[in-house]
Amino acid sequence: MKISISLPNDVIDQVAKAAEAYGLNRSAYICMCVKQQLAQDTVLQKLPQMLELMSEAVKVTKEAKAQQTQQPPIEATSPAADSKRYPTRLDPYEAIGAHPSDF
Repeated sequence: MKISISLPNDVIDQVAKAAEAYGLNRSAYICMCVKQQLAQDTVLQKLPQMLELMSEAVKVTKEAKAQQTQQPPIEATSPAADSKRYPTRLDPYEAIGAHPSDF
């Protein structure tokens, strides 16, 4: 569909320069600009809903963290038992059964 619009000369000059920079004709450039503006308007219309959802997500996260801090502490085990389960130093060569000199 075609429409006819009136624009000031300075705006037409700016459109022509920008269209040329993108390798488009003026009509294609104006169409691209209008589509982009319509997309931005849609986002702005949905912004209040997005902010409400983000606020709810923050609230749920805070509640979850509060519940985590209310859980009873984990029972401590003896240091000897912990060192068997969690060695203090990891040797990657020991894990593969080799030594650096083997390479």
